[in-house]
Amino acid sequence: MQWNWPKWVNRPANFLAKTFREFGKDDCTMMAASLAYYAMFSIPPLLLIVITATGMIWGQEAVRGYIETELARMLGEAGKDQVLDMVRSAETSSSGILATLTSTGLLLFGATGVMSQLQAALNRVWQIEPDPEQGGIQNFLIKRLLSFGMVMAIAFLLLVSLILTTIMSTVVKQIGGYLPDALSTAAALGSDVAVTLIVITCLLAALFKWVPDAEITWKDVGVGAAVTAVLFVIGKSALGWYLGSKDPSSYGTAGALVLLLMWVYYTTMIVLYGAEFTQVWANEYGRDIVPESGAVRVKREKVVDHSPGPPGVPQPSMAYPKTPT
Repeated sequence: MQWNWPKWVNRPANFLAKTFREFGKDDCTMMAASLAYYAMFSIPPLLLIVITATGMIWGQEAVRGYIETELARMLGEAGKDQVLDMVRSAETSSSGILATLTSTGLLLFGATGVMSQLQAALNRVWQIEPDPEQGGIQNFLIKRLLSFGMVMAIAFLLLVSLILTTIMSTVVKQIGGYLPDALSTAAALGSDVAVTLIVITCLLAALFKWVPDAEITWKDVGVGAAVTAVLFVIGKSALGWYLGSKDPSSYGTAGALVLLLMWVYYTTMIVLYGAEFTQVWANEYGRDIVPESGAVRVKREKVVDHSPGPPGVPQPSMAYPKTPT
């Protein structure tokens, strides 16, 4: 029996179904697991650099307090303490110019590492990769410089988030005295969600626009980033509630670390799904995503091996890696 759904139901349903097919075809769950593992080594230096850079303007105590509050919301108290312990371990007390420079270099390398892995994942999602004939040290350094720029962008957006949160809190407190308690609480919650959506949308737009080796219009990036930000906020609340209710001791001595790994994994899947959404949206309603200068389009090909084998044994088809076109 066929159902004749109206167009306003069919079109979104087909769009979402296509996005999920692309999500599965590109092995996004596997890439999210790889990114989550890599992020475990990059989160401490990344947070340390962001705290240091933002703290120069806002004050390190205020920045640390803000980050601690957000970590507690997302991971629960045990997860927050685990991350803060990792950040403290990344702090160096080395003396001497050479030791300081070496430690700083290692911090920068670790903090930008996850950005490089994210770039590779987004490239795969959008069927693009750097031109193999134009690789080398120069391309590697450019990628690291771009990754460092994204780290600084995160620090800037954190500062903006702090400023907006402070302004909105002040406004809500001023008008809260004239509102019933329920409305005052709703206004505080709404302002917090609004600030989070704005900051996350800007961050995702920057990631989708500048991290992959691709050219995409700001209009298409904006739609994809906004949808991904909504999914991120919903997922953050759900994950925060779930992880906050879990007992880390049930996973053994490394329980808090396991919860952190789970949070990074599911969050990364949301970002990769948003990238797939952005690609499908651009292809259906915007301008196609194309490789930038120095990159090439790649495609998968399924090649059937027709070479003779043992009698009576069927020969399987073989899927080869993507090849540049």
